[in-house]
Amino acid sequence: MLHHGRDGTPLLVWYDPIRMAWEVATAVAFLHSTRPDPIIHRDLKPANILLDQNLASKIGDVGLSKALLLPAAT
Repeated sequence: MLHHGRDGTPLLVWYDPIRMAWEVATAVAFLHSTRPDPIIHRDLKPANILLDQNLASKIGDVGLSKALLLPAAT
């Protein structure tokens, strides 16, 4: 659990969860704006957000993702 240690002290400083949310939001925005075919994750939940040793957020489990096939620009 990321919220508190065994002695009840917080494990994260206040800005870590905000930074994590921002990283996930920018990753989703990037996937949705990918050209030529945007990607929709379709299974975004806390269990599919991975953290590295520096607590940097990564989106995982893209097995249900779907590429949106947009019509070609004329």
